[in-house]
Amino acid sequence: MLNWADLASLVTVFACTLVGFAGTKTTHGRPLLLLACACAGLGVGVLVGGVARKISQRILRAPRLKAGAKILLYLLFPLVAMLLAIAATAAVVLGLAYFFA
Repeated sequence: MLNWADLASLVTVFACTLVGFAGTKTTHGRPLLLLACACAGLGVGVLVGGVARKISQRILRAPRLKAGAKILLYLLFPLVAMLLAIAATAAVVLGLAYFFA
């Protein structure tokens, strides 16, 4: 069963890989750099997606949080982590692209 945390981690993986590929494609079209940046995006996406999913599940199981806080944190944490991962991937890709230009 696919829940919100799993869906957000999947979207993070795909989005970071796409940002890595597209960011390099728009700046320089070197095949090795394109592959390296796409792999870096994939790595960032898998790492951040896994951590966000694990923390979201722990938030949901936290005994001291009230029900409303659990739901709000469970919905917002993967979304914020996803947006930060996409921004970090874009920054790393653009830095690599200009460094190896």
